Amino acid sequence: MIPRSVIVWLLLLLAFHLPARCHASDNVLIDFLDVGQGDATLLRTPEGKTLLVDAGPSGRIVEDLQQRGVTAIDLMVISHHHLDHYGGMDDVIRSFEVRNVLVSNAPHSTRRFTSLLRLIRDKDIRVLNPDDQGRTLTLGSVKVIVFPQRPTYFGNENNNSIGLRVVHRNVSILLTGDSEPPLHRWWTLHISPALYVNCDILKVPHHGSTNGLNGEWLDAVNPQLAVISAGRRNRYGHPTSVVLSMLRDADVPREVNFFSRPVNPLSIWSSSLPKPGISAEHHRQ
Repeated sequence: MIPRSVIVWLLLLLAFHLPARCHASDNVLIDFLDVGQGDATLLRTPEGKTLLVDAGPSGRIVEDLQQRGVTAIDLMVISHHHLDHYGGMDDVIRSFEVRNVLVSNAPHSTRRFTSLLRLIRDKDIRVLNPDDQGRTLTLGSVKVIVFPQRPTYFGNENNNSIGLRVVHRNVSILLTGDSEPPLHRWWTLHISPALYVNCDILKVPHHGSTNGLNGEWLDAVNPQLAVISAGRRNRYGHPTSVVLSMLRDADVPREVNFFSRPVNPLSIWSSSLPKPGISAEHHRQ
């Protein structure tokens, strides 16, 4: 067994059954990176812009980014203040030019997180915060729609996660960190449904934990493709059988893939084709 391996559970309706992908210049490339028990999503636009959402628990992500030819990060997002999502960011900042960081003002903190914020300040990186109105950030032809932030923060840091709908032409992906049902309920009551309904790709929150996804949220999002990232044989039991059954019962066809280095976890190209417009490939480094 290769150590530090990762399980990425793919649940897909369209992938592997579509025409060959368009030329790279017409597509966004989305990589769900192997960071073990954690999250890291890399998105590269046709114009060469780069979005990194979370960076896993350690600096192992740097090698993955270098192998993909990344030299700068236009927008780095800290979904919430837990180590398995931001632990690799200090190494990313030291290794690449990071131009903007999106992070919440939630009060949860540790010495490690405070050190990261100090490094961001020392590198003079522009800091953006979500607010109660929401905002849209543009990376070439990609729109990163930031959900409005709850005016008062939850005690559970998972429910302070930043919500993102990332849109390229006719394909959208929903990234919500480790959000749980209390935050999902707040979103359904206080933000426009257009932000979260009918997303093509759902990054299943909280690594497929039982308290990360419920049927109500799944029905609202109505994904065509669901991705769960969790460390192989992790001590939390992620993803849980409850979540996998929920996805099965919702008639989301499932293909389970076990990825270990040197195989890339998952790459998805979004195309400008009329829907269905999602294709997925995994390929060796």
